[in-house]
Amino acid sequence: MLSENSHFVIEKLREIYESILYSSIGESAGRAVLLLLRRNLKRDPFIVLWEDPIAFHKALEKVLGVGARVLVRLLVNVLTESGLTINSDYFLELINRGAVEEIRSYLMKIADSHGKK
Repeated sequence: MLSENSHFVIEKLREIYESILYSSIGESAGRAVLLLLRRNLKRDPFIVLWEDPIAFHKALEKVLGVGARVLVRLLVNVLTESGLTINSDYFLELINRGAVEEIRSYLMKIADSHGKK
């Protein structure tokens, strides 16, 4: 079962990802991507992002191809706009290494910085 803090992070990530998707490819296409992610993962993609970021990223790559890398770069831009420093290549490396706890740490920082806005 997810903790209250996990639910907060998941909902903030949902807001951020939807915003990034909609502003990048339009709302209709963004909704289609989210639907395809849900179908591929067979559950809420944002819960998967929190619980298994590697599986989320693989599903994102399946749906968007190289566009998944672009989306991760945009997410990392949100990090830097929030005053946190991380390189997008390093974040992708964390995903490829399966560094779940470190990825979660960054995801929590993103959610916390946007929760205060």
